[in-house]
Amino acid sequence: MSADARVALVTGASRGLGRAVAERLGARGYHVYAVARTVGGLEELDDVIRGGGGAATLVPFDLGLAEEPDPLPGLAAKIMERHGCLNVMFGAAGVMPPHSPVSHQGGDDWERALRVNLGAARRLVCHFEGLLRRGSRPRAFFVGDAMASEGRAYISAYGVSKVAMEHLICAWGRELRGSGVKAAVVYPPIFRSNLRRLGFPGEDQGGYVTAAEVADVFMGVMDDDDFESGDKINLKN
Repeated sequence: MSADARVALVTGASRGLGRAVAERLGARGYHVYAVARTVGGLEELDDVIRGGGGAATLVPFDLGLAEEPDPLPGLAAKIMERHGCLNVMFGAAGVMPPHSPVSHQGGDDWERALRVNLGAARRLVCHFEGLLRRGSRPRAFFVGDAMASEGRAYISAYGVSKVAMEHLICAWGRELRGSGVKAAVVYPPIFRSNLRRLGFPGEDQGGYVTAAEVADVFMGVMDDDDFESGDKINLKN
C-alpha cells in the first residue's frame, strides 16, 4: 500500500451532487471509483476527470437491484488489489418514489427506496470499512435530507428510508471514534437536481443553488475536517 495513495468511491456519480463531488476529487488527484446506473452519465464524468489529468474507474450498476451475488464485495476486492486502501467514500445515490398516500404506496416503490436509500448504505459500510481503515485520513460521507424527518405527506417511503440511513451512519460514525476513520451525514441545502425534479414536478428550481456550488462547500468541509465522527453537517455557505 502506497502511503500517498488517494482513492475515492462515489455513488450516485453520474449526475447531481455525486457527479460534482466526483469531478472535484478527480481534479485533486484521487482515483475515483464512480458508481451509478446511468452509463452515459458515467462516461461524461470519465471524460471530465481524464480531461483534467485524473483517473477514474466506472462501475455501472443499480444499487436498487436485489442482485445475487452482490457486486460490492467484488468491487472492494478490486480496490484492495489495486490500491490497498480507500481514503474517501461519498454516498450520494438516492431515489424518491412518486408521491403517494401511505395507504396507497406501492410495494415495489417502497422496497426500492429502502434498498437504495438505506440498504446500499449498510452494504457500503459492511464492505468498505476495512479499506477505509487502511487509508490515510479516511473519511466517509452520506447525503442526508433534513426534510425527511419532518414527516411530510406523500413521501413516506423516501422519508423513512433517508431517516433510517442517517441513523445508521451516525451510529456507525460513533462506533468509529478513536479509529482514525470519520463518518458523517451531510445535509445540502435544496439544490437543482433531477431527484428534486422527479419528486416535485413542475417546481421552479431557478432560485436554488447548483450541485457544483454545494460540492464546493463540501470540499471545504472535508478539508477543514472540523467535525466529529457521527456528526450531521450542514453544507451551507
